[in-house]
Amino acid sequence: MFNKKRASMTASALIALILTAASFSILPASAESATSQPGAIVDYGTVWGYSDFLENVHRDTEHLFTGEYTVHGMDGKVDYIFNKEGYTTFTPKEPLDEKGKDANGRYQQGDWRMTGELEFDSSEYGFIAVKYRFSDRAHISQNHIYIRDDSHSGEFEGTTGMWVENGLVADGEWNVRILNISDELPSVKGTVKSIRIPIASRVGETFDIQYAAAFKTEEDALNFDYEAYKKTVADSHDDTDWEINEDGTIKWIPKATPESGSSVSPAPSGSSSEGGTGKTAIIICVCAAAVLVCAAAVILIVIRKKKSGK
Repeated sequence: MFNKKRASMTASALIALILTAASFSILPASAESATSQPGAIVDYGTVWGYSDFLENVHRDTEHLFTGEYTVHGMDGKVDYIFNKEGYTTFTPKEPLDEKGKDANGRYQQGDWRMTGELEFDSSEYGFIAVKYRFSDRAHISQNHIYIRDDSHSGEFEGTTGMWVENGLVADGEWNVRILNISDELPSVKGTVKSIRIPIASRVGETFDIQYAAAFKTEEDALNFDYEAYKKTVADSHDDTDWEINEDGTIKWIPKATPESGSSVSPAPSGSSSEGGTGKTAIIICVCAAAVLVCAAAVILIVIRKKKSGK
């Protein structure tokens, strides 16, 4: 026998479930962790970030001092290789003379330097974090960390407030250098384009780097969970395996699909932080909400028909 009160209560419960499902469906799955995510990152700790680095190195051989490029003055004189533990290692193969010039007479300021294409709005992101490790007996260069913004040319300039003492530590341990732009780099305005970091001065010294990233607050920079970020990047490229060749290049290995055993196309570049897990969760929530809407609509139609005596 039809129970109008019970049907009404069931419909109300379904509507409540619909509203709950809808609220979850419009929120990203990573809402809680999004607060400490970087506004921009140069990623040396995933193979996909390393792939981007290699692309920039290949087009850098004739642009030793151009800020848009990743490496300064290295062209064949510094080894670099990605480590599966999650970082890139740089090792000089040639020394620089005491006058700060290489064998071709090019001014080097006494060390090898690396530039990362880190682009972000400095009015929104006021902190830069660099996670690095020097070998414990490395010579600490006196060179500075330089920033270039869109108000300057392609060169890194000696303008006061565009550079700061590097503050790097050679103790064989992982360290994070946090730059407060407003305090340490007051001349930086508008859109930051790149950052230049001194990495080593003598043959055999090693410099490991995991990332350089921009954050809104110092707290965000300190609390950045790089391992979670790295997992998200890996999940977004889960159709491809890889190996590092002896020459430092990457060998991409497409995975076979379970159904047919055929290979899927590799995705060798890019380091998007949007993983498939969050998108899947949203789709499931939306579908669930749609089912509940249909169920509630059916019940309401039945109630109305009972009320009208039809």
